[in-house]
Amino acid sequence: MIQIPYIIVPVIALCCYSFLLIMFMAAKKSKVIYSFMALLVAFIFWSSGSLFMRLQAVPGVNFWYEVSIIGLFLLPLLLYNFVAAFIGQKGYFLRIIYTICTAAILLAVHFHLFLKHPTIEIMADGQPHFIYDITWPVIFPMIFSTFVVISIIYMVVKDVKTNKMNFERFLPILIGIIILLIGNFMDVFPVIGEFPGDTLAGIINAGFMVYALYKRRLFNLTLLVSRSTSYIVTAIFVFGIFAYGIRPFERFMVGAYPWMAAYDTLIIAVLFAGISILAFAFTKKLLDKIFVKDELAQAELLKYFSQEVSKSLNLDDILTKLVYVVQKGVNVEKIYVCLPDEQAQCFQTVHSASPLDSKTFQLSFTNPCVKWLISNNTCMVVKEFQRTIFFKALWQDEKKQLEDLDIECLVPLKCDEELAGIVMLSRKMKNRNFSFDDINFLDSVNSVGSIAIKNARLYEKAYLEARYDDLTGLLNRKYFYETITEEAQKAANNSLALLIMNIDDFKLYNQLYGNREGDMALRNIAQRIMGCVGSQGIPARYSGKEFAVILPNFDAFSTINLAENIRRQVANMTEFDESAVIRTLTMSCGICIMPYTATTV
Repeated sequence: MIQIPYIIVPVIALCCYSFLLIMFMAAKKSKVIYSFMALLVAFIFWSSGSLFMRLQAVPGVNFWYEVSIIGLFLLPLLLYNFVAAFIGQKGYFLRIIYTICTAAILLAVHFHLFLKHPTIEIMADGQPHFIYDITWPVIFPMIFSTFVVISIIYMVVKDVKTNKMNFERFLPILIGIIILLIGNFMDVFPVIGEFPGDTLAGIINAGFMVYALYKRRLFNLTLLVSRSTSYIVTAIFVFGIFAYGIRPFERFMVGAYPWMAAYDTLIIAVLFAGISILAFAFTKKLLDKIFVKDELAQAELLKYFSQEVSKSLNLDDILTKLVYVVQKGVNVEKIYVCLPDEQAQCFQTVHSASPLDSKTFQLSFTNPCVKWLISNNTCMVVKEFQRTIFFKALWQDEKKQLEDLDIECLVPLKCDEELAGIVMLSRKMKNRNFSFDDINFLDSVNSVGSIAIKNARLYEKAYLEARYDDLTGLLNRKYFYETITEEAQKAANNSLALLIMNIDDFKLYNQLYGNREGDMALRNIAQRIMGCVGSQGIPARYSGKEFAVILPNFDAFSTINLAENIRRQVANMTEFDESAVIRTLTMSCGICIMPYTATTV
């Protein structure tokens, strides 16, 4: 039987690469994910070809040698493509050059210009020994690989200099590449012996790349560590330990305690069962603590949020629940909710997690952040936004605003492709990054919250239109009657004054100067009434040319003074308009006061 030293290493490597490839097939695809999957295929070719060649598996040593070499020489090109996609490099010139060079190298390898098929020599112990005939032209693919690695380092350094905040996201990839190079150089030194350092380095490198992808939130970690896959990996781990450790343990046990020789099978069986139970219990506890608990908590928050906002059309109530759910689900320090102002010129801060937070922050509709949120259907993480052309288009004071508020993430509240609002989040507690699960949770909150906010604003608009006069902005006649009835009930033990004002000869005014001038006069009169009354009363447009003011706690003297003030203001409203001297308007006023001159409405 053919025995390969340290066979467990290439077997684990092949299993890991295959497992990652299968898992990423179910992930949401992007250029980065596709490039990483191509890199995994090259690693699979390399490790499987080397393993099956040493096992002399069908269809033969030469075939598996070719497979291994193809995977090995594809690695530099695919590694460059992965890093380029990871940082968003748009140039294709070097990729085309490297692709042509790689194709030429593979063609040369096929015709044995660099390496010939290995010859097999049977050793004294009956085990095969592979002898490689390496010719001097092999220096060309080595130079090419070195040049590709230098290009990768240059590309990373250039991007880091352009965006100083992005070095952390490259660090796992750089560490993985360094470990991969060290692992391959290990094979040169005889001290290492037959240990497959290059294969082990490949496994570690792939792990660092997966970590870098996770930090970029390009896939969900639960995709790789679901319950079923975690239990399978645990089972393989336990069986692997016993497969390679049972014989040494048995020899140690019998040598140290000879009396156990009669019970060695029973002892090993009990030990295997105990370790298996402990391993699976630990795996279950780890999954529940790290993943399931957080997922269930976020799912419960979404359920609560959906149920609560479906019961209310009050905008303040919806915004309060929105802030509560986001703060509990993502664990951020500060939250600001911005909604479009009445003129639809900017997004104004209307709600926050704390009543002490400043609400002066604004985002204009022309702000690059707003444009990015409109063109994308997901959250904007500021650290990643900093490497886009949109960030470079921000004014310095706009960048400073985000920095002063410590904004780390912007959540668009989009409904039917319309940006109904923006939720701005500060950094997370303990300076943690926003994870893939956090972004998914915020996207779900966006789906529910945007519809609720849009419905609440539509209701608010309909509410105002039903109660207020379009032309003057005062209460209309219908709602005036409702309001005066309510105020009369409140003023059971206090006075309630009613002031009615009629514009003199307003029909003639319209006939002489036109309806446009008449509408302008009505708006001006309404503004002066509101200015005189302030918060002391409730003004309304009673009819076409009549206005009414409800005055709680006013006596006759105060009401007369107010009426005289309004009459004087209206008479003088064209004082500074020389062309409007002949268009002076006057008003006739009447007052009624409960309970002195009336007992009912």
